[in-house]
Amino acid sequence: MENFRNIVNKAKKFAKPEMKSCIEEFEEKLVKFHIEKKEQELTAQNAQTHQQKLSSLENFIVAKNGEESAESDIVEDETDADVSDPSVEGMDQSSHDVSKSKVELDEHSQSFQRR
Repeated sequence: MENFRNIVNKAKKFAKPEMKSCIEEFEEKLVKFHIEKKEQELTAQNAQTHQQKLSSLENFIVAKNGEESAESDIVEDETDADVSDPSVEGMDQSSHDVSKSKVELDEHSQSFQRR
């Protein structure tokens, strides 16, 4: 583009007044074309970058889904075994005891307030 600008500037210097308007029109068209071409290149570059991001995201999702399906297979295998964890059973009992003692405490406090 710089070469065209040099040619146009030299043409303006040595041109007759009636040719200067034609040269200026030509320069405007050149600048307009150059700007449009730059915008097209930028758009194409942005589209390519966006496409690369999408494909990498799709690959990530596919990989993650593959890991989740492998994990779900493991979970299904564990649930089919019907193995009970004694520590969890103890927790269920202790939480029941806590709720029972809470009810007793509430009843006791109500009876105390009545006095």
